[in-house]
Amino acid sequence: MKTETVSIANLTKEERLRMQLYVETQHDGGNPSQLLELLAQAIEINVWEKLTNGEGNSLTFFEFVERPYPDGIGLAIDDLKTLIKLKHQYERKERFDSKIAERMDNMRRVVTDLLHPKMAEPGRPDLQLNQFIKPDNIRLNNSVKLDYGTEANYTIRRLKRDRPDLAEKVIANELSANAAAIEAGFRIKSITIPLDPERAARSIRQHFTEQQIRELIELL
Repeated sequence: MKTETVSIANLTKEERLRMQLYVETQHDGGNPSQLLELLAQAIEINVWEKLTNGEGNSLTFFEFVERPYPDGIGLAIDDLKTLIKLKHQYERKERFDSKIAERMDNMRRVVTDLLHPKMAEPGRPDLQLNQFIKPDNIRLNNSVKLDYGTEANYTIRRLKRDRPDLAEKVIANELSANAAAIEAGFRIKSITIPLDPERAARSIRQHFTEQQIRELIELL
């Protein structure tokens, strides 16, 4: 499968935000704080209104969330609902920051209204945010992770929707769920970079193309 390289330097700030959100949604587990920060930023500037799809048409919020990258961020609506249940690291008691907590609360309210616009109509009874955001399917240990049942089941569900041909290969044990997700384009192949500069450089040279290394240098 041919991979198209996108030059970050040529992206607008809105396009870069879309790309960053897409990349963050591909990570399994870990700390969700960066993803929540990016989502809050997107909500605050209504970034989808400043973006277009491949046909040059403006995006709706739902298209921005659900369309595969590069049109959208390729996130199922149910997964967005799960995501906003998670806590930013500075919303937790031991590291609480009131400004960040307020920003996250605002993001969740806006997302809720965007997903359920009738909630905000005059004359309708107010619905509490926690009626929409319930602490189901969240697993907390030393890290925070979205739990979709299992990662493989979530991937197969998405493959059935977007790439049924690959889903059949996974079900038939001809291809792993992770390899199929990478081939389908909604997961990026990842590597572990050691915190030793020499070993990190060796790993990057082994796995990155020359173009990717140049772009990495520009970002650093």
